[in-house]
Amino acid sequence: MGTDGHVASKLSALTDQFAELRLPTQPRLVTDLYPVVLADGGLHLVGAEPKTLNGGSLGWMVRTIFPLLDGTRTIEALAEALPTVAMVDLRDVLSLLYMHGMLEEGCDAGTEHDRTALSDAHGPQMAFLSRYLRLTGRHASRFGAQRALGSARVAVVGAAEHRAVMASLLQPIGLGGCVELDLEMESEVDALEVALYVVIGDVDAQERCAARLRRSTTLFVDPHAWSIGPLTVFGHSACVTCVRLQQQGAPSPRPVAGDLDQHERDLWCRALFGRAVQHVIAYITGVFQSPALEHIECWDPVTGATSLRAHVLQLPNCPTCGEELPPFTVTLASGHRENRALCFHRSALLKPWHLEQPSAIQVHLSRDVSDQLRHARLVPRRVAAADSHESASSVSDSSSPSSPQAQRLAQLLTLSFGGRVRPAAEGGHHFYRNTASAGNLGSAEPYVIVTAIDGLASGVYHYDTALDTLDVLRHDDPAGLRALLAPVERAGAETCAVIVIVSAVARLCAKYEARGYVYSLLDAGIMAHRINILARSLGLEASPQLDFDDDAWCRCLGVDGVDLAPVLVVGLHAESRG
Repeated sequence: MGTDGHVASKLSALTDQFAELRLPTQPRLVTDLYPVVLADGGLHLVGAEPKTLNGGSLGWMVRTIFPLLDGTRTIEALAEALPTVAMVDLRDVLSLLYMHGMLEEGCDAGTEHDRTALSDAHGPQMAFLSRYLRLTGRHASRFGAQRALGSARVAVVGAAEHRAVMASLLQPIGLGGCVELDLEMESEVDALEVALYVVIGDVDAQERCAARLRRSTTLFVDPHAWSIGPLTVFGHSACVTCVRLQQQGAPSPRPVAGDLDQHERDLWCRALFGRAVQHVIAYITGVFQSPALEHIECWDPVTGATSLRAHVLQLPNCPTCGEELPPFTVTLASGHRENRALCFHRSALLKPWHLEQPSAIQVHLSRDVSDQLRHARLVPRRVAAADSHESASSVSDSSSPSSPQAQRLAQLLTLSFGGRVRPAAEGGHHFYRNTASAGNLGSAEPYVIVTAIDGLASGVYHYDTALDTLDVLRHDDPAGLRALLAPVERAGAETCAVIVIVSAVARLCAKYEARGYVYSLLDAGIMAHRINILARSLGLEASPQLDFDDDAWCRCLGVDGVDLAPVLVVGLHAESRG
């Protein structure tokens, strides 16, 4: 099934191990998937994530299983209705459909009257929301997503004519309430219990409102500059003042929509507000992504084009949402002085659902993983090694602590950084990593300094995770690295090797933008934990070191410290020989 050759065989045995992938109690087929019949008999389904189904069993599945997936039957009842299908095969097929967002939970805690009322009032919208349920796993069914809207109140702040249009667009989605406030917000906003403020106005009006709504989550919409954003989550993302301070000094954009008559402007304005309503639904339900917190969506009604102003960072020293946090190490074009390091760290955002996808199922969750993986490897930079072309296989069949040290190092590297490579039908390979990593991109690159391991010459090595080999970068006398190795040495124990975890920051940022930096640290931390556990089981002691000379290690390993940056040094110690 699918262009990536997804197969359902034995899949449920894997998915049953993870709570976020366990099958619904009463599976319901997501109905808001637009089917396109392909020339080869396959079926292309357009929904939250387009997917293609094909194979000899497709027609049987569409005719036999799909009609039964109405949310009223348990899996056991489905098995009884399909006596010729083994339970394990049925669960495998359902698991594949569920992982691709084609099933939702039909069982609901609400009453029949409540479900009927919701379906009658918001049936088409709920069907639309159901196609996104698997993206975040926030809700198990369309009813949960709709109830989230029904329990939330939104405040619309703006001029009367803008409030009226926005309120009319929000009314049909089933919010728990909509409060209208003027731009001066003379009402006591602190007493309002709302999930989200939507502020409509120009930059000056937005900044005045931002000062009043300092600790509130706010979506800003500018019908004059034709923009949506930022979505300000206090303490986590940029406010409108942050945006202005980062944009000042840039070339002024050409006038937008100046050639439109009033009727056209009104239509475009209504469309802009409609887009903002989509962001409101996304934020409150959590079933699909609201605008990325570092993005601002910009429209050009004259050309009918849209664009993103990306990488708009939260400024820790912003006069509206920040505080004074020296040292001031950079001056922006606007003249604003800022703490560069803190600005970057605070802007590296994290979405929790990215952390719960085991590496073994990455190939099923994203059809692009194999393509990314083929292009993800960064060739280690070899340093002054004219005759350093030897390599030593790290494959080992023994796990006994009494094995030679080289075998123990081999096992540690394989079971932590390595994995299983399997050919992919479309070419290339799928890599099933032994340790999960963000996007299955393996950002934690292992470099090994061998100091005292029988069977391996002293020197600097790089472990190739796909080929499972240690590649020599250069041979060094350990005495020449004494200053670098001193912080990880332990009294009474011999340091036989040092593993330097080098983060491929550029690899992650190419996919996750600013969040890639945080993921690189998470990947390194997970790997360090893995090394520590494995080392103990192999009769070694691991000592992680976070405080080290970055530049010195970069020179030693031949990395630039930016795209490839050392983040953690782990010493491996054995009992002293004497």
